[in-house]
Amino acid sequence: MDTLVEYLQSEFAALTPEELHLLASGMQERTVEQYQSLCRRGEDSESFAVIKSGRVGLLDSDGRTMVTLTAGNVLGARDFFTNAPAQMTARAESPPVTFWEMTTETFADLLEAQPRLGVHFAHSLGSTDSSTRLTEHLRRRLHRLPAFSGLGTDVLTMVAAALSPMELQLGDTLYRSGEQPSGLYLAVEGSLSRMTDSQPPILIEDGALLGGENLASDIPYNHTVVAEEPTLCWELSRNDFHRINQVHPVLQRALNRPAIPARPDTVAAPVPTTGDFSLASVRELAALPDHVLKAVSQVVATRAVSAGQVVYQPGEPSSEFYVVHSGEIELSSPSDIGVNQELSRAAVQDVFGLDSLQAQTPRTKQATATVDTELLVLPRIYLLRLAEQFPEINTLLAPDTESHSTKPAEESPTPATGLRAESDLGDLHGFSVFWGLTGQELARIQTELQPVVFYPQEQLFTRGDIVTALYLLQEGKVLLEAEDGQIRYLEPTSAIGLDSLLSQAPVTEHAFASTEIRVVLIPRERVWQLATEIPRFDENLRSLAQQETSAPPVPVVQQQPATPPPTWPGAADSPPAQPSPTIPSGPATGPSLAEPPSGLPPAHSPQSSSQPAEPVNPFGPGPAPVVEQDPFLADSKSSRRDDQGFGGMSVAGKIRAILTAVLVVYLVGWTAFSLIQDLVPDLF
Repeated sequence: MDTLVEYLQSEFAALTPEELHLLASGMQERTVEQYQSLCRRGEDSESFAVIKSGRVGLLDSDGRTMVTLTAGNVLGARDFFTNAPAQMTARAESPPVTFWEMTTETFADLLEAQPRLGVHFAHSLGSTDSSTRLTEHLRRRLHRLPAFSGLGTDVLTMVAAALSPMELQLGDTLYRSGEQPSGLYLAVEGSLSRMTDSQPPILIEDGALLGGENLASDIPYNHTVVAEEPTLCWELSRNDFHRINQVHPVLQRALNRPAIPARPDTVAAPVPTTGDFSLASVRELAALPDHVLKAVSQVVATRAVSAGQVVYQPGEPSSEFYVVHSGEIELSSPSDIGVNQELSRAAVQDVFGLDSLQAQTPRTKQATATVDTELLVLPRIYLLRLAEQFPEINTLLAPDTESHSTKPAEESPTPATGLRAESDLGDLHGFSVFWGLTGQELARIQTELQPVVFYPQEQLFTRGDIVTALYLLQEGKVLLEAEDGQIRYLEPTSAIGLDSLLSQAPVTEHAFASTEIRVVLIPRERVWQLATEIPRFDENLRSLAQQETSAPPVPVVQQQPATPPPTWPGAADSPPAQPSPTIPSGPATGPSLAEPPSGLPPAHSPQSSSQPAEPVNPFGPGPAPVVEQDPFLADSKSSRRDDQGFGGMSVAGKIRAILTAVLVVYLVGWTAFSLIQDLVPDLF
């Protein structure tokens, strides 16, 4: 052991004696015979070695020995730490060769036990960039934080790669009260004190996240943080935070909103309890393993409902299910004479609303609290995300074909049609921006979706902002307030801020969550990429943008009899057809949304003169649905006018109306002049 520690010290001078002994304790001795390879060029670097005895040759691409390593030399440490492929082939040149080996799994365990080891290891190798081994270690730590537990792997990896180490000594100040936020800090080893003028110091142990709300809200610190002992922190700078948030806007939302408790990577804990009973005692959850129940318990929300309050009604979407924590719920259905007829009641520990969620069908029953009741709410969107880590949850989300005679009656389950992928793809079909896309294209888009929850009165964006993501409203209502005070609401399946996203022009309205809302968003850079890959998606984006910047057209899917053009002022509701405006294409790096995507057929293909013209199907290939108007447009009208005649029109609408009127007057005058000329030729 002492010999190995001596060899390691000569190679890793930045490590402390304690860290050297820790590193040596994790290395295993191995032996290979002459001409056997220790590693091969181009292979993944899953370990590094310290030669104990014998000779090892490093071979070039032609198999010639370039360098010979002997006892005390280290092989492949840099490639291993940066997770780069092996640069050379190493072969035993003498019989035998003995060496000590450090594997990936052991190194990860050592970093958990001694976080400073990774920092000093990087310093010894002269590595200033965040290495992949260290990045993965930090990503796992971030994942365990409540604020970050709901973020995807790509977001956490980007954050972890941008972190830089800060080593504080006793009495050092991390930041002071009144200072502007300079970064986000993750304390991984040591302890800190949080001090304010009005309260005694609060001890902060390692594993805490500091400064997140201040950074996300851009407000000064209201407390001072001082090191109580040598402490290691990782810092995400203000500039890196804003850079990452441009790509993943969910980062700021995660720091600003109440956190979902962390979903641990390893769970070996007692069965979780919620209030007065264990989740394992709930019939529908009893089959889940203890570690999965623990993960589920961490995304459970509570909701209090008063006696007589309706939890949901027939026709509402099935986005969550419920466990009765206290009180009682009546499940009823309208009878033939229009009176609600009681079907069953859900008592404490009973589940309701699960069948329709499994089948992904609207509610067919009404759920009403008979007394003051407290519910445990399990949102489907969070369960789907947990299912990526714990596949056992899929059995809960899939339709159950077994009959439970003792559970409250809800909707009858339908046969299973698939789990996460298919149910999510079905959800996407409700958005007009995805109309006409194939299942494969929807699956590609699904990989870019980022779910976010906004609470009542929270702001999505404010007037003057430039929208950096495509917001798609799944549940709830969004309030839009214009500069003149006019207010309108957006309903589910709406695309929010699309005009600003495509044109990169500031928005002209404030956007607030009128109720608790659920949205999925796609960052702007990903929107450009998807528009390049999927022409139909590009076409739908341009079509929706045209609807935002002009009077909404009625999609014609059936032949309509010819009607005379309307006259003003009634024409404000049905303007004459005009050329579609050009939508700015955004930065040069994105796809051009101003031009039709290559390879697409023209909007109106010429027909044979012997055949009647076929109606255009704006919903893509396949049978055309018989609709008179996009239901979203029918509910929310237009984002640019209020349909109250000429005075309520936008500037562009007024200009079109005036030009149309001038053209009509010109045509009438010219026709009259021609008639007079023909009837009374002597006058001319």
